[in-house]
Amino acid sequence: MNNIILPLYIQQKIIKFCYFDQVNQFKWKLSLCLISKKHFEYVSKCFTKINSSILIIEPKIIIEKLNNPLCPLKYPLILNNSFTIDCLYSFIRHYNFQRLLLILGNGNLNSINLTLDSSNGTTSSSSSSSSSSIPISTILPKLIESNKELQSIKLNSTFSNNINLDFQNNLYKPLLETNNNSIKKISLKMVDLNIEQFSKFLIDYQNKTNIHFSGNDGIEKLKLHSFQGFGNQIKIDHFQLNLLSNLNYLNFSNTIIESPNKLFKNLSLLKNLKSLIIPFLTISNTTTTTTTTTTTTTTTITSTIITESEFIQDYQINFNKSLLNYLKSNPMKLEKLETPFPLDFEILNEISSNNQIISNLSFTPKNEMVTFNKYLKKLILKSGYSNQSFQDFCQLNNNNNNNNNNNNNNNCSINFIEINNCSNELVPFFCDFIKSNKNLSTINFNQSLNLQDYKQIFESINFNSSIDNISLIVSENSPQLDNTNTILNFISNCNSISKLKLSLYFYFHGFKLSLINLNNFNLISIEDYKLLFLRK
Repeated sequence: MNNIILPLYIQQKIIKFCYFDQVNQFKWKLSLCLISKKHFEYVSKCFTKINSSILIIEPKIIIEKLNNPLCPLKYPLILNNSFTIDCLYSFIRHYNFQRLLLILGNGNLNSINLTLDSSNGTTSSSSSSSSSSIPISTILPKLIESNKELQSIKLNSTFSNNINLDFQNNLYKPLLETNNNSIKKISLKMVDLNIEQFSKFLIDYQNKTNIHFSGNDGIEKLKLHSFQGFGNQIKIDHFQLNLLSNLNYLNFSNTIIESPNKLFKNLSLLKNLKSLIIPFLTISNTTTTTTTTTTTTTTTITSTIITESEFIQDYQINFNKSLLNYLKSNPMKLEKLETPFPLDFEILNEISSNNQIISNLSFTPKNEMVTFNKYLKKLILKSGYSNQSFQDFCQLNNNNNNNNNNNNNNNCSINFIEINNCSNELVPFFCDFIKSNKNLSTINFNQSLNLQDYKQIFESINFNSSIDNISLIVSENSPQLDNTNTILNFISNCNSISKLKLSLYFYFHGFKLSLINLNNFNLISIEDYKLLFLRK
């Protein structure tokens, strides 16, 4: 029988089909290069997308690979999904800058993450010296101009000095002047920021998209973060948020809100807002006043001084009152909420009512707790709550108790919970909560418990087969990793657990990963002694 030789264009189609098939392993795909020089070329044309992790590799190694005639990276490359610039200068130093822009400027980036040196307006790596920095004006405008489909820009400044960046020319102007119309998310972590200038840019960009790109919805996600104690905090009060009509996600952290009432009135105008995240606020006492009265014979000085603690207490009451009014006037709106101050019963009662659909809640309870409604799926109990508050939560949201009281409509539907304070006397209450809530699938402990407490919790998990993911903090005091191995042994007996994250804190030298007894698990990854295990 005569051999049939397929035309080259058909062979190329077969190679392309094999390469982009999701089942075939990447190592096998690259092995197709070994068939012939022609097939090597076919694979090279497919092998053009790389992850941003290439910039983490030592640049010298990258150059050696790229210059190797056997390396399949022969065509202009496209970074896949996102780009981090922390190691940029070190990469540029070994690699032609125009070639780098050719790689980064293929128009396929949808996310840019820039770390900025705040002293001179440059991008840099934390491991690089100040002399090895590249001006932001050289980088950011070119990336914006080259990538028309950018959806996310994240700028993160260091906090060594007051920031001195020309945002007007290096960020705002390029975005307004280019044909880029797809920005949906902006995240700024700054020492200082001209909020009026930034607000004007957002409004101009929104108007641009509305006028020239009728199919674009404009900015949808906005995150502003100040570094506390460095420079001026970002002040939100005069920010014209109400003009960002399509905003659905808003995150403020370490910012200043002088008038919470004004802020929440502006938020009421954002009809599409679904997520409001305010982890921390900077509170500044500016209410100290002094009055002087002078007569012909005497001088009287009257001073009204509000102490710092009194001011903070009054501010928290004012903030929570404004939040409550916002929730009542905007029913069935927010889906995600994080608050900076402890919440009292009145606010929690509103959140748990049928008027609210909050599915993701992060807060500190102030005193009394409530039975949460069916909409709440993810709950993070931030640190600072009392033992009584946590005990009340476990009892009020125990579905066995609710069923006994014929409150089936109020059954807890939480599937993710993170706790920060669970003393040993509270463990039995939490175990009862675990047993009774069959929707629960993930538990995060943001604290370390003793082995006996962990044992009780794992025994309760055996009564709830829905729990398959757990994160723990383990304090390890033995070089033989006795506590870690005991925990793994406990969890191996919990058949429902398929995923385990362990954060290890140890107090000795010579940590040996090989001493971990994996039992029924595989160690998938380790980063800063945070270990991820999957069941075999």
